[in-house]
Amino acid sequence: MKKKLIQALILGLALTTIACNHSVDDIGIVRDPEISVDINGKAWQTRNMFVVGLEKAIVYKSETDTAGLLYYTYRMILNGQNEAGLNRKITIRFAVQQPDQLKGRYSTQFSEYGKIIEAEVLDQVSNDEYTSYQLISPDSTTFLQIDRQSTDKNLIAGTFAFHLVNTQDSTQVLEGTNGIFKDITYQKWQNSNL
Repeated sequence: MKKKLIQALILGLALTTIACNHSVDDIGIVRDPEISVDINGKAWQTRNMFVVGLEKAIVYKSETDTAGLLYYTYRMILNGQNEAGLNRKITIRFAVQQPDQLKGRYSTQFSEYGKIIEAEVLDQVSNDEYTSYQLISPDSTTFLQIDRQSTDKNLIAGTFAFHLVNTQDSTQVLEGTNGIFKDITYQKWQNSNL
C-alpha cells in the first residue's frame, strides 16, 4: 500500500511538473478568417479571400474644381463556389483617404471615409462561360462597413451588402444581404506605393 501511495505521489508530481513547464510563448491566438453572405436568399461563405492595395486616384468634388482629393484604393476579392459547384468570384473595390485607416462605412457615394468604386460577381456557368453582375451606381443598398481594424496584425472585420445587375440581362439581379467578414488580412500600403 505504501509503495502504491509513493508511486501515485511521484506520478502526480511528474504530471504537475510537465503541465507547469509550458511558457507563455506556447499560447497563441488562432485566426479563423471567414466571409458569409446571403445571395438571393441562399447562404454563401468562403475562407478564400484577400484584400490588396492597388492604386491611387484623384477625385474632384465637381467639374469646376481645380484641386482634387487623393484616395487610395483597395480591392477585396472573395473566391468560392456558386450553387452549381462552379467558381464564383466577388470583388468589392473601395477608396479611402488615409491608406492606413480603413475603419468606416463606404457606400456608392463619397463620404468622409471614401467610396465603393466597384462591386462585381463573376459566376461560372460552364467551363468557358461566365455571367457577370455589376454595380449600378448610385445604389442605396450597397455598402461595406469596416467595424474593426488591427493595424499591427493587418486584420479587418465588418459587414456588407450589395445589389448587382446582370450585365447582359438587367432583369437578373443578385442581392447580397447579411454579409459578414472577420479576421480578413489586408495588404498595407508601403512607402514605395505612395
